[in-house]
Amino acid sequence: MPEMGDVETTQRLHSLETHEGWVPLHVIAMTANAMKSVRKACMEAGMDDLLSKPNECAMLAAVLGAFKKESG
Repeated sequence: MPEMGDVETTQRLHSLETHEGWVPLHVIAMTANAMKSVRKACMEAGMDDLLSKPNECAMLAAVLGAFKKESG
């Protein structure tokens, strides 16, 4: 995203959750840069998970399924 990075985008999205009527959301990053420092920065920014590329459809489905179960 040329306008803002993934960490800033996540922080802005979560800042909107304080507005009335906003539906809480989950943010899952997908990156080719899966170094521990990148994962840590993503989690500290408020992301819920991080998947490294390339990945299998089954892995993505498992992560999304976990959040679906959590949401009800």
